[in-house]
Amino acid sequence: MRKSYLMIAAVATVLASCAESEKINNDLKDNIKTPIGFNTFNEKLTRADLSNGTALEAYHNTFMVYGTKVSTIETTENPQYVFGEPADATNAVEGTLCTYQTTLWYESNWKYDNERFWDKQATYNFIAYAPQAAPLKYKYASATAGVGTSGNVFVTTAAYTLYGQNLQDGAKGTDAEKLTGFTESDATTTKDIDIMVSDLESGLNGASYANVTPKQHVNLLFHHILAKLNVLVGKDAQLNDSEVLVKSITIDGLKHVGTYDGSKWTAQDREATSTYALDFNKALTESNFTELPDADDTTTPTTINHKYFVESLVMPQTLPDVCNLTIKYQITTGSHVEQYTSQQNISSDAIFTKFNDKTNYTLKILISPTVITFDAAANAWDLTGEAGYTIY
Repeated sequence: MRKSYLMIAAVATVLASCAESEKINNDLKDNIKTPIGFNTFNEKLTRADLSNGTALEAYHNTFMVYGTKVSTIETTENPQYVFGEPADATNAVEGTLCTYQTTLWYESNWKYDNERFWDKQATYNFIAYAPQAAPLKYKYASATAGVGTSGNVFVTTAAYTLYGQNLQDGAKGTDAEKLTGFTESDATTTKDIDIMVSDLESGLNGASYANVTPKQHVNLLFHHILAKLNVLVGKDAQLNDSEVLVKSITIDGLKHVGTYDGSKWTAQDREATSTYALDFNKALTESNFTELPDADDTTTPTTINHKYFVESLVMPQTLPDVCNLTIKYQITTGSHVEQYTSQQNISSDAIFTKFNDKTNYTLKILISPTVITFDAAANAWDLTGEAGYTIY
């Protein structure tokens, strides 16, 4: 009887050992089956509701990501570089390319080469910039720093030049911002790049992302880091019976080359020969000049209906003393047609003194001329004279 009892106990011990081994094997197996995926959105969105704004793919279909992990067991080890090149003591390094695709890849629309798998016994930090063509890299504070270490920065790899692309150019003014279209240059068109960087996603616990339903992705929230300028033009209600055509708008004097050090842009002085300007309708003929819509004078106060004419990226900067906005327009009232040119130095306290990064500026111009009127009075006579003679 005693012998049987011991044999049962031994079997129970073996079964318990198998169960422990199976659990460990399952944990390791589950880890391998859970690749790291990404969700992306811009600053107008919330993590809870992506329908409140525009997803990153509306702006760019690539981003470069950096990611490091720290073991919760080997706490004295340096971070491991999961995404992007390892840290360098002096140089900024490349990230890992992620590309948007309509076909889901592990339940995500963002694909990268060579899957990385969640480590349940590690914590992760991630950061990224978009698009791939942006002249940025991530500079670690030291050769052993991880993503998110104090002193890490995104830096431009060379001075960045804006060309003055206007999303509204080449077409009549529109009723709303177009927002997207600042992409890398192609073989035939020079375009400005809307450079974006993400918030730091830090302290992500691998165990919270591995083998959970629904699949959990790393959420990257991107911000625009240049400035943007919109120029709108409308006409006063007194011109509702007149046709007002906007012929051209030009902004001169802005700096358009700069470098970024992770916290601010430094704009370089313009070369004396620079012809950089923001333009609208520079190539259109008179038959295509944009007519301004009527103001709604049935409301109180009157609603001015504007058209967008300039929608351009600008280098963050303190404006130079002279930065002229010139608008040429035409007013037709009945059979009378008259041309106008108006110029205003926007570098003033009444308009703008600087363009800050991450900021979308809008300048509304109202054409509200004063009608020429007359009043009249008359003197009895301008001159008097007197003469006489005598009759005999």
